[in-house]
Amino acid sequence: MGFEDKRVAIIGGGLGGMSFLNAALHTGLKKVQLYEQAGQFGEVGAGVNITSNANRVLDAFGLQESMMRKSSRKLPSYMEYHNYKTGDYVGHIGEFSQPHARLLHRAHLLDSLKERVPESSLNLDKHLVSVDRNAAGAAPYTLHFQDGSTAEADIVVGCDGIKSNVRRDMGLGDDPIYAGQVVYRGFVDYKDLPAETAQLLRKTVNFRGPKRHVLILPIGNQETGTDRAAVVAFMSESLEAWDSESWMSRSDIDTLQEHVRDWCPEVQHIIAGLRKSSQDGKMLKQALYVRDPIDKWYEMKSGQKDCGIILLGDSAHSTLPHQGTFHCICI
Repeated sequence: MGFEDKRVAIIGGGLGGMSFLNAALHTGLKKVQLYEQAGQFGEVGAGVNITSNANRVLDAFGLQESMMRKSSRKLPSYMEYHNYKTGDYVGHIGEFSQPHARLLHRAHLLDSLKERVPESSLNLDKHLVSVDRNAAGAAPYTLHFQDGSTAEADIVVGCDGIKSNVRRDMGLGDDPIYAGQVVYRGFVDYKDLPAETAQLLRKTVNFRGPKRHVLILPIGNQETGTDRAAVVAFMSESLEAWDSESWMSRSDIDTLQEHVRDWCPEVQHIIAGLRKSSQDGKMLKQALYVRDPIDKWYEMKSGQKDCGIILLGDSAHSTLPHQGTFHCICI
């Protein structure tokens, strides 16, 4: 039996959930609904690097033109490495496949993923509370949301991140493990950098230090005025230093500067640029977590081989961003 008429409920409207929704619509599923707990769609963070395999899938969905409109163009290499103390060139990785990597703001990628999705498939302010597994004769699953509403589904896809309510409902409520790293995220306008540094940072540049690195993603393009240097700085820190109840917070730029105080002039230019782009002297700071592997990240409805619950992305197997994958699933 095919899945064309199965009621599919996607929980979570981030990059994973929206990618799955595009895949489901692309393959002809007709009854797909996405439920996002926030009141509007948005992506917190800085730049994102989408490499060849994911781009081929996204292009098949018809998103190439939309993505390219606000992504980087014709970068000379995939990544260039520089010494953290001297700033000297160490080496680079060339582009290794087609289509080339695309670098853009996470919010711009989410906009592209929304472009071909009917509004009727998107449901906001829907915070999942629980999932009922119903007896034969009824819908396999009933979803209960915080606002008192419900929805019925044959298949539930949990794309609701590292604090996944779907995962908890499946009895897989383990505690994510702190990875020993935090990541600082922000943007620098090229006009706020010395000319030579600005030219360098129009490439993907990685300043590698001991247990730390500062990655620059040249997102966007000059044609649309979206070009900026996205700063993604991975630093080793004790969890005891974390003073927020959230996994993502705002931190003083001074804190990042302490990590790289003796690094090369180019990194100091980045710190100065971050200060110019920040109104309150702060930037995003995220604690990074991983999960122990699990044997199974799905469950099948008893007696119904084509109904079940499955986890996708961070809800199943969160990894560090520099080990991450872009979760496009083709059904």
